[in-house]
Amino acid sequence: MPVWAVIRYALAAALLASLALSGVLVWVMQRNAALSVENHDLRVSLVSARQALSQAAEAAAVHRVYLDQQEAEARRWQQLANVLQSMEGRDAPLS
Repeated sequence: MPVWAVIRYALAAALLASLALSGVLVWVMQRNAALSVENHDLRVSLVSARQALSQAAEAAAVHRVYLDQQEAEARRWQQLANVLQSMEGRDAPLS
């Protein structure tokens, strides 16, 4: 086989290898861009979820305070009812 044929095949192989490498490089760059967009979207979603969680926690705290107040008021009414029931039958004459 002449030297020029070997060089021609070597150049053809190098050209094919460079085409394949450039194709892989384009695919990697496109994948990188797609993953960057997805990463950005996920970060935005995470921030939104954290804000919603914070709002829910604040609402739960406010609701807990309200429930505690209602329980305290119910206890006060029960104590008043107990006092009134204990006073029944102990009516003293006014004179």
